[in-house]
Amino acid sequence: MIGSGRTVVSPMGEVTVYPSEYPRALRNPLMGFRPGLGRPQEWAAVARDYIEWDLLEDDARDSVEKIRAVCNERWHDVAARNLKIIPRVYLEWPNSDYSDSGKHWPADMTPGDYSSDQFQQRLVRLIEKLGEAWDNDPRVAFIESGLIGYWGEQHSPEPSPAMERLLGDAFTANFRRKLVMVRYPGRFRKYRFGIY
Repeated sequence: MIGSGRTVVSPMGEVTVYPSEYPRALRNPLMGFRPGLGRPQEWAAVARDYIEWDLLEDDARDSVEKIRAVCNERWHDVAARNLKIIPRVYLEWPNSDYSDSGKHWPADMTPGDYSSDQFQQRLVRLIEKLGEAWDNDPRVAFIESGLIGYWGEQHSPEPSPAMERLLGDAFTANFRRKLVMVRYPGRFRKYRFGIY
């Protein structure tokens, strides 16, 4: 049983409070506890959620309402669990031996084509939709920029300088309230992004 401590009032009216020791850990979202959404951790106040691009948008005509519907289903209980989400969207999730990559490209795009005009236009449009869905969503803590390369970790392939500008400008324009994070600190230096 944890007590309330004790309070001492001096003859001159000074109040000194001696709090009781709290033997358990404190929930602190900035101290490294960041489990996956499906793996509850009692001390975590944030959870990561990695989401396949084709789940949010499988066709150019898919709207921001589809993104909201997917997130509402995935995040339905986070308020009751007192959690905030750190989402990352990815296109490829390779097997542990890299023999095959789980492809999550929209059906109307070419898997692995990171450089075409179509990809760049769709990338910017998806970020616009994500910003509309997530920038004011109180369930979202931060945004992991992701999208490029294996696991959305921005390697294999890594973004070119032109792709960094495209991504950096799109995330900056569409996330005015949420901190955007990138995978490697040496990239995106012209942008006020954090690191995941």
